[in-house]
Amino acid sequence: MNQSYRYSAVLSTAVRASSLCVSTLVAIFLARIMGPENYGKYTFYISVILSLAIASQFGLHRLGVRVVAENVQRGEYSMINGYFLFALVIGVFLSLGTSSIFFIFDYSYSLIDRANLYGYLTVLFTVTAVVLTAILDAVIQGSRKVILGQVSVALIRPLVLISVAVFLAWPPNLVQLSSADAILAFLCAAFVSLCFSLTVTLTIILKNIFTNSSFIADTSRWVGACIPLAFTSVLAQINSVADVFSLSIFQTDEAVGIYRSAFQIANLIVIVQQALAIMAGPHIARLYAASSLLELENLVRFCTKIAAAAGLIVTLGTLLAGRSLVVLIFGDAYSDAALPLFILSIGFLGSSVFGVVGVVLNMTGNERKVAFAMTVSALANVVLNLALVPAFGVVGAAVATTVSLLLWNSLMWISVRTTLDIESVPLLGSRQLRLSE
Repeated sequence: MNQSYRYSAVLSTAVRASSLCVSTLVAIFLARIMGPENYGKYTFYISVILSLAIASQFGLHRLGVRVVAENVQRGEYSMINGYFLFALVIGVFLSLGTSSIFFIFDYSYSLIDRANLYGYLTVLFTVTAVVLTAILDAVIQGSRKVILGQVSVALIRPLVLISVAVFLAWPPNLVQLSSADAILAFLCAAFVSLCFSLTVTLTIILKNIFTNSSFIADTSRWVGACIPLAFTSVLAQINSVADVFSLSIFQTDEAVGIYRSAFQIANLIVIVQQALAIMAGPHIARLYAASSLLELENLVRFCTKIAAAAGLIVTLGTLLAGRSLVVLIFGDAYSDAALPLFILSIGFLGSSVFGVVGVVLNMTGNERKVAFAMTVSALANVVLNLALVPAFGVVGAAVATTVSLLLWNSLMWISVRTTLDIESVPLLGSRQLRLSE
């Protein structure tokens, strides 16, 4: 394996691991200081805000990494200039649009507690900050500065969030932190991370790109590519919040808090896989553009080996000492998270075994394959949550998430094999090597 890939993988994993440590500390602090009920409310509110942000991104982040990486490889900086402006305009417009739709909808149903316009402005500003940060990070990552493109969301946002939360809960006012205060802390963190990404983009990236002052916009092709990416992103968000929304509707805020504590620990299993996916994205787009499929397959299989090995180690810990981990990390109030943690661990381990198949499809122009897999898994997730959560609570939500996660990865793995002749699972033979013989 190319030494640069190994170096990028180590750095990307280090950034992602650091992010997970900080995010876990944030989750632990908030869960302990807020209690299961308030922490459940906060989780629900943030799920709503992030769902609006995902819809507003319209697939621009995923497409941006690919467009910038491909055109850096070709030296076509005018196309990068055009895409950058295209993404900013669309991102701001959709942020305003989705927030306005939410304003109208919430006026009737009151999803988020509010006494005045303050609540709506909080949603609008937070959604816009998250969307613009994602667009800027895509430009940074596509310009082969993959590590730097992760810092704002992976490190700065959670660090600022926990800093503001600590300030708001500092003695002598150390009482249960309200969900409104926690959302305010998240808004502050979102804007600080946006400022960092904007600074990096302007000082490091665009000073090189905008030396060519021309702009070329392939708008119709970009919109066409964004549609399946946006569809996939929305479905992925539905997949990620179906459990929280179902628990909020059919169970209690306390159940949401308990479930999220289990999810936070189980997510440790795929942290290396997520880091490798971010690292591999621009390299996959570049290798595919250069028709280097054998090298591309080697990169994908390398990522799977590392992700599966790391995932197995963490899974053994969650399976053997799940209850002890939950109580140690989150406290006795969250002890009921042990069983959902056991179930979720199985699903996350299965995901790591398949590797970075979703990134492979997205970075090779096969977004519709990902969209199909996500559609099937999202429908399964929603149906299972509706069927299981009312009767089985957090356990039903964990089963629904695990089944949908395994289904999604299985379908994408099949698509990578049949569409690109690439085998992501190292235990199975290399398809490209066999073709080259």
